[in-house]
Amino acid sequence: MMHTMKPLLMDLVDRVRVFYRVFRPRFLWVPVSGGKDSALVWALAAEAGVPYAAVYIQIPGQSHGDNLRSVLEAARLLGVEERRVVVVRETRLIRQRLSEALESCSLPCLLQVVPYTSRGEDFWAAMRRYGYPAPLGRFGRGTRWCCGTFKHRVLQRLPLNGERWGTPWRYGMDGVKATDSPYRARKYTMDIVTWPATRDTYLFPLRTLTDTQVWSLLEELGLDGAVRPQYEKWGRSPNCMFCPMIGRRELIEKAVENMPPGARRLLRETLEELLPRYRATTFSHKSIKKWLQALEKLEKPETPPTAMPTAAPGAELAEENTVEA
Repeated sequence: MMHTMKPLLMDLVDRVRVFYRVFRPRFLWVPVSGGKDSALVWALAAEAGVPYAAVYIQIPGQSHGDNLRSVLEAARLLGVEERRVVVVRETRLIRQRLSEALESCSLPCLLQVVPYTSRGEDFWAAMRRYGYPAPLGRFGRGTRWCCGTFKHRVLQRLPLNGERWGTPWRYGMDGVKATDSPYRARKYTMDIVTWPATRDTYLFPLRTLTDTQVWSLLEELGLDGAVRPQYEKWGRSPNCMFCPMIGRRELIEKAVENMPPGARRLLRETLEELLPRYRATTFSHKSIKKWLQALEKLEKPETPPTAMPTAAPGAELAEENTVEA
């Protein structure tokens, strides 16, 4: 993408180049979700001219077509011509499937990963088994089982693409911003983070940016048109049509309104099945009720207005009362 870069964009691109030059991986992993932050990180890798592989995780039963269209449009604008669709079920084969996909395409490329559970379940079947994806769950504090099962399970098995301390290592970039929440502000205090246990080193170039700056940079890069339609329609990126962390009723109502009818039916059936499992005071029970109320509001048929009776000759008409359904 040839254009004159403003100072902030130049600084971010330089950070990517320095990261790549210092650690010398074969390429960089760039997880993309179809949202604004990951789209900007993807664009930074392209602007820096470093070899990379973008990884889009399409959750079966959850990711909306709007989201995939956004990813494919961003790929087109960034000149990524190679795409491989990788369907994974058995956990032990994830790394093998991704390695095979990488070998068959030239960089930069896009890997569209469709992960099922190790039992072959999509999101809805998994939720019936695991329960409501509350913030506290089987994957530890702050990690919902849905993220662990469908996203982290893939990201933790991306093929190692470099070395560190004489050991095979994994290098990548991510769009996490410390400005998104107090939790992230406490957790992400540096632009480069290393996890020795999993042999990961990641660059977080957007760490200190605000949402306003992200949108401004996407506009500068000519990418906002690929991403913004989702936010105008959904209020967010619908990589997950349903997310338990959406608390605002207007966003919940947007989500159920835009879901395909089949997804709405599965959502209602699954939530109605899960509701009796939780006490009324729990996060899960309260969140389920919000989603069911939004579904009921959308699906409740409107009551036709009652016809006024014709007055008998000479009779006085009663005062008219208008009742809204």
